[in-house]
Amino acid sequence: MEEAGAVDSGKGWHAARNYPPASAVIQQAKWFSLKVNGPGFHLIPCSADLRRLLSYWEEQRGDRLIPVFRSIDPDDVRPLLPITFLVDVSQEPLDMAYRHLGSAIVSRSRGDYAGLRLRDLPSQAPPSQIWRLYEAAVVHQSPHVLFVPLIDHPSLHVEMLAMPLASKDHRVDTIFGGISFDLVYRPYDEGRSRVSN
Repeated sequence: MEEAGAVDSGKGWHAARNYPPASAVIQQAKWFSLKVNGPGFHLIPCSADLRRLLSYWEEQRGDRLIPVFRSIDPDDVRPLLPITFLVDVSQEPLDMAYRHLGSAIVSRSRGDYAGLRLRDLPSQAPPSQIWRLYEAAVVHQSPHVLFVPLIDHPSLHVEMLAMPLASKDHRVDTIFGGISFDLVYRPYDEGRSRVSN
């Protein structure tokens, strides 16, 4: 697999942090997979697009624990909007519903899930991997990344990034994230290979 280095800075982006190469991220992800039931979360995306989203989230966070929702401006991430999503979060009990799905996500999904609760989507209701990813972002108030298998092709995975956003009272009420459709064969296996989408 081609090594991924630091993200090039472009218009509207500050210089990205010097992230480790993708192979190091996979090693970290494999270590996490030993600590949970099945493949686990990792903290730094392999995808350059998801790294850009994470850098933007960090810029908006500043010195706060997590950024507030109103600090996210779609114009700042316009080239990445097709792969982004927003999830509304309600707590006690935890529930989540899609507010926005980018066009690239909708075109690769079984429909436009905007307005639908995760609990009403059989493949995303608890204890699904997607539910666990979003729940981790809410509970730990930090970004989380996970390779998620495709429903129709479980040997192929997409990479998902979920980042919490806060309301005025500092509670997580939104998840901002993205999906990389650079499909990966069994990302936690030795000798894994990337395939084009």
